[in-house]
Formats: sequence, structure tokens, C-alpha cells
Amino acid sequence: MNNLKEIREAKKMSQRELAIKVKHADPTVDQAMISFLERGDVYPGEKLMAALCSALECPEEAIYTGIEAAFIPAAEIVHSETTDALARILMFGAENAIPRAVLVAMTGWPDRELRKNIEKARAEGMVIANDQNGKGYYRPDTQEELARCYKQSRSRTLAQLRQQKYIRRRMNGC
Repeated sequence: MNNLKEIREAKKMSQRELAIKVKHADPTVDQAMISFLERGDVYPGEKLMAALCSALECPEEAIYTGIEAAFIPAAEIVHSETTDALARILMFGAENAIPRAVLVAMTGWPDRELRKNIEKARAEGMVIANDQNGKGYYRPDTQEELARCYKQSRSRTLAQLRQQKYIRRRMNGC
């Protein structure tokens, strides 16, 4: 169970005020993020959790109880075996990137299957980065790594949308 809203309100603190107090732990936190946290739409990482506990002057157990104490409710996120396998293999941080050929050897999956499983894991919510520098895949650990991953993903998505625009034109005879 999530008691974040009740604890915040008992401290007579607005969502905006709480966001300001914990921003040092995660610069992306704003009033909307506090709302997402209170509704259970997202769960805090270790640093943000510590900042919330400090700002609200309460232990972690007071905010999240039961299954939510693990930050991921089993009913909402169910990962496939392949995603779980990748979670055990892929390390956090760009310095721990693993080349695709090494991942093929570690998993026993053929290259094409590995790439499909990486996409499946991404679709299940695992953030997997590849800086396209030959060093391989890793799980972003810093805001800089996440920003790089986001920018790269967004760029690929926009390129695909541009291509679809031309495909639609050809389909419509333009």
C-alpha cells in the first residue's frame, strides 16, 4: 500500500513543495512526478526513496507497505523469462557495456533472437542502452546516460515516423 499522499498531507506539504525538497536526488522530479508516485503509477529509485523519507521525516516502511514495499507490484509488471535473463546479465553503467557478440555467447541465443529479446525487454519496461560506439548494451545508471538513451531512442522514432509519412503518400497515390 502507498501512503505517500497521506504522509505528505499530514506534514501540510503540497506536491510542489515535496518535489522541491527531493529534487536534489532526482532532477527530473516535479509536481507531476509526485502525483504519479502517490497514485502508484511509478515507483522511486533508491536515491529518491531516501530523499522522500528525509523530506517527510518517516521510514520507508511508512510510505510503502505490503507488496509495494518492493516498489513493483506483481500484478502490474510481469516480466518474461527473457527479460529476467537480460536483467541478470546486463550491468548498470556505460562502463559495463557488453558487446552483442559476447551477449550471444552468454545467453546462447542466436544474434537475431538476442535482438528480438532486447526489444521485448524494452517493451516490458527495461531501459537498455547502446551508445552505438561498439561497446555494447548496458542499463543506464546516471541521468546523463538516461538522457543519451532517450535522445537516441527519440531520434530513431522520429526517423521512422518521417519514413511512414512517405509510405502513406505512396499508398495514397500522392
